[in-house]
Amino acid sequence: MRKDDARQLDHKTLEELRIRSIKRGHAGESPEAISKALGPNRSTIYTWLALYRDGGWSALKSRPTPDAKPRIDGKKMVDGNLSKDKESLQDRESGYIF
Repeated sequence: MRKDDARQLDHKTLEELRIRSIKRGHAGESPEAISKALGPNRSTIYTWLALYRDGGWSALKSRPTPDAKPRIDGKKMVDGNLSKDKESLQDRESGYIF
């Protein structure tokens, strides 16, 4: 992965990057120039331009990841009730915890 990979950015920063890219495109800059100046791949700039053309500014907003569920229940994290889960993961014959 490249050092300046945009996937490493948080959602709010990435949203700002999309908006800046579109504003620069409106000012007459080519997607190639925007890509060199801001970092994302040229094809990504074209994708963002298409999203904006089809849906306006709201199409560039960050959205929650679909079906992203916490792996551990928040109550278990607070109460520390992970011992019950460890017992269920323990191999009864070998005694090892997986």
